[in-house]
Amino acid sequence: PDGRICRVDPDSLELTERFKLPSEPEWIIWAEAVGTRPAGLVVVVESRKTVHHTSEVHDLASGKVYPLERGASACHLDRSEHLWLGRDSGEWGGGVVRIDLEKGAVMSIPPPPSADPKQQPYWSGIYGFIELRDGQIWAHGGTSHMGFNSGFIARIDEAAPRMLFTFDFPDKPRDPEHPERRQEPNSDRPWMPLTHLVEQDDHILVFSYDDVYRVDKAMKRWKRVATLDLEYKWGRPDAVGAYPSINLVYPPTRPGEPFLFSTMADG
Repeated sequence: PDGRICRVDPDSLELTERFKLPSEPEWIIWAEAVGTRPAGLVVVVESRKTVHHTSEVHDLASGKVYPLERGASACHLDRSEHLWLGRDSGEWGGGVVRIDLEKGAVMSIPPPPSADPKQQPYWSGIYGFIELRDGQIWAHGGTSHMGFNSGFIARIDEAAPRMLFTFDFPDKPRDPEHPERRQEPNSDRPWMPLTHLVEQDDHILVFSYDDVYRVDKAMKRWKRVATLDLEYKWGRPDAVGAYPSINLVYPPTRPGEPFLFSTMADG
């Protein structure tokens, strides 16, 4: 927690300090050499902890530091050595920043156009990124606040970002025959923010809190394939809701292997 990064001797387990950062690392990524920039670690640290905390990106290979206006909640280093950083601020929306590690250039990615021409475009919370085998970069996420839920998938590697899939459920719809009751949303379409995406052959597995869906890459044919029994830690500083329970998804590496998940509340 003091910001040190150490090398571990595999035989003696002795630690040798290599770097000292201003605060505890949030993300650590190894970036390959590109152009005149040598290979080395890229580390995201928290620079100021408030309700709207901020982060810094430390490129330890080049010695450059990139301050971010807001904190980073998601991070992805693509095959071109571009670092994508996403922000999830709950009901206050989100944002996407791209850092070109070779050129040292920082770009804020604007949100895709809104489907409603009367509404200003905005990013919902960014829960993560995925890089497809063909090089496409997608951002995904949404917002969950006081029972109001939305979700999206957007392609962000082109000249202008564009929405691939989006939904907005202000609340569960009422049953027309029993207005005092609420109907469950369509079971084969997500109704909570999209937390993780995994590419598999010609389709995508989409994780949406407890539910897992399979969808073709055109985002047309959805099917719920599993519901997970997860525990949650309720409460977050920027929304009346809960962070996703699943932290990481480990897809199988060989036929017959299962998916593995790390979670924040199930041990």
